[in-house]
Amino acid sequence: MTAARGPLLQALRDATAPQHADVETLLPASWSTLGRDGYGAYLAKLAGFHLPLEASVFAAHDWDALGLPAAADRRRGTRLRADLAALGIDAAALPCSTELPDLRPVGRALGALYVLEGSTLGGQVLAREVTRGAAGAPTAFLYGAGDAAGERWRTFCRFAERLAEGRPDLAADAVTAACDTFAGLASWLRGRRR
Repeated sequence: MTAARGPLLQALRDATAPQHADVETLLPASWSTLGRDGYGAYLAKLAGFHLPLEASVFAAHDWDALGLPAAADRRRGTRLRADLAALGIDAAALPCSTELPDLRPVGRALGALYVLEGSTLGGQVLAREVTRGAAGAPTAFLYGAGDAAGERWRTFCRFAERLAEGRPDLAADAVTAACDTFAGLASWLRGRRR
């Protein structure tokens, strides 16, 4: 599922490794033992960061005009809201992070989108684990693009590399925002308001 990494993707991966590892420590140790209520509680917590971040990323720039294939299909907020509703949780009533990275420069928005896109890759594995522990639990958000996730990630990687080619300022902004996004998510999952 991985794409050959160009200079931007390699820089993003290297720079975000510590923050990514930190976020991993905050995920449930065993998704299959969460049960329906535990899964719902975790999904609700995640929604408080994911939903406003995704909305901001897609409001900040016209990704179709920038050349991102299937830009609208990359949004998973509707699936997340539907999963929460199926679990009896009103997404509109959840607390949401108001301290998000500055996404006005396109490079910064690209860095945040890198985090969102990367989160789709492990979703199928997590969805299967949740289903084992809570049969019938809604997993549309985790499942995301399903079997197309790998190709969608590779397409995003090619797009990001093209967008950053010859633009070191954009690449630097993307790295900064990706690090800020992971740090913000970690802070949010720890229960700190950001």
